[in-house]
Amino acid sequence: MASTCPCCGYDALEASAAGAALCGICAWDERSRGDLAELQRSFARCGSSDPALAAFTRKPSALDVRPAWWLPLDDAPRHLIALLEEAFDGVGLDGGVSFDEAERIDDYALPARTELDPPPSGFGEGPPWLELTRFELDRYPTGNFAFQDARGLRFHLPAFLRAHLRDLDHPPAALPSLLCTLHTGHQLAALRALLTESQRRAVAHYLAFAAFTEDVAEEAFDALDVWGGDLDPEHFAHLRGVRRGC
Repeated sequence: MASTCPCCGYDALEASAAGAALCGICAWDERSRGDLAELQRSFARCGSSDPALAAFTRKPSALDVRPAWWLPLDDAPRHLIALLEEAFDGVGLDGGVSFDEAERIDDYALPARTELDPPPSGFGEGPPWLELTRFELDRYPTGNFAFQDARGLRFHLPAFLRAHLRDLDHPPAALPSLLCTLHTGHQLAALRALLTESQRRAVAHYLAFAAFTEDVAEEAFDALDVWGGDLDPEHFAHLRGVRRGC
């Protein structure tokens, strides 16, 4: 049975005579190496994952389909930003732990608290996450996420993910720490319970994309141990298969 090709996105990947999976449309095979985004660009330009393999390709027919979840890596940031903004629309700090409070908790100036505890005087208020600037996100390079409650994590999470998608070459300094929190953080269960289905799905789709970026690929892929179930099952299986071949 044919599966989705990581390069052209069509369900045209089948086992070849040599045993490796080979795409009958763009000639990508599972032994292919190199930047997947560049292989996708090659297909967009000339219909082949590699111009040298053009003789072994064919044009997609009306019977060839792409699954709804597949996107070229170059198109994903714009789509994911829109997905995050829609899913987390209107989310504020709502009494959660801010960076400033987390810093004080880390310094033992304030006690730690969970999403069930009210904020101390002067804390727990903030603008919608959309108003957070890159300067504010980079104020604390480690993020102090271990000292935030689920509300604080929900507030900062989409801002960090959007900042990365806006500038893939310069991710926020605390992003790797945040992604580790999405994998093993002690507030993980509370965070997932607090998020809506559409919010969890938006985070999972970001992680599926980030697993192919240079700076946080391993952290993102590790976090999918927790968030992969929020993806289409075929998408998650496809992602794991492609990552194994990287």
